[in-house]
Amino acid sequence: MKTLYRYQPINKYSLINLSLKMNWVSNPKDFNDPFEFVMRSNYFLSEENKVIQLPLKQIEVKREIESEIDKLGVVCYSELEEEILMWSHYADGHRGMALVFDVENPIAKSIAKVNYIEQLPEMNFESDPRNIKSGLSQTIISKSKSWEYEKEWRQIISMKGKHIEYPGDLKEIIFGCKCPREDMEMVWGITEPIYNDTITYSRLMIQDDLYGFTKTYCPSHQNKKLKETHFFQNYGEAIHRSNLDLE
Repeated sequence: MKTLYRYQPINKYSLINLSLKMNWVSNPKDFNDPFEFVMRSNYFLSEENKVIQLPLKQIEVKREIESEIDKLGVVCYSELEEEILMWSHYADGHRGMALVFDVENPIAKSIAKVNYIEQLPEMNFESDPRNIKSGLSQTIISKSKSWEYEKEWRQIISMKGKHIEYPGDLKEIIFGCKCPREDMEMVWGITEPIYNDTITYSRLMIQDDLYGFTKTYCPSHQNKKLKETHFFQNYGEAIHRSNLDLE
């Protein structure tokens, strides 16, 4: 069992996805990393420091791989729950949420851990189907070490721009420390009738003495009194856990 976190803003698209109990498969070309799914150039330097072009047959294999890669879509997850930069970059500056999934068998769901490396993957473009498959795999799950803090896992889907089922049970929704009350209420209003108290709601709070978070759980969502608790206090009213009157 692997626990994975999917960071999201709270907007009409993520709310639709929640109501459908599905994830949206994104186009990697829309991601914030310009090296997503990028392969090495057709040119390389020899040991004598001369620029050499790949043989024509290898260029054709490379183009075949690029054509296959271009069809793919991605759903991104992380193995981290409280990484500050993940909340900053992918959850609307801490105003969004993270969906928490228990995934029974990631490999069976086409979910793989990202490899973080210094250079673009080296590939063998000899016209062997095994080489094509290997080159495809290396390209789609490799990223620069600059992104290593994300601890990303990615689900590779054969077609982008569509909805797919959750990879496992949605067990928790975590709200960011700046999440507005009205957004939390919208999410709760959509999910509570669907999941009927089978998921947990929690919220991150800024710690008083560290650059980090602590998590508070909604204590009364099971008796339908969520809106009456401290949990829905606005950011600014509930920025520090020590300011809360916890039940």
